[in-house]
Amino acid sequence: MAAPPPSPIIILTAEPATVEKGLSVTLRRRSQNATEGSIQPDVGKVQATGSTTVTAQDSTTYVASAAGLGGITTARARVTATTPPLPKTLWSTVAGDEL
Repeated sequence: MAAPPPSPIIILTAEPATVEKGLSVTLRRRSQNATEGSIQPDVGKVQATGSTTVTAQDSTTYVASAAGLGGITTARARVTATTPPLPKTLWSTVAGDEL
């Protein structure tokens, strides 16, 4: 009797994991025993190993799936999108400070 095919393995990282809204984040994935991949939300079908650039609009947990003869497995990476600070001149005006 033949051994069953090995299960896929996937690792997903977000670089950087924290970024200001509107800036780019690279989602890197490495997999073994996989022939297909996808990333959700909003990305879709991707190669099982590689990188994809997304724009951080809101904090999001991305889920990468890897599929092969041995099944499907997933990995998660969290991207935290922060609000950029107000420029000092605008902040001074809002706060009522005189320059």
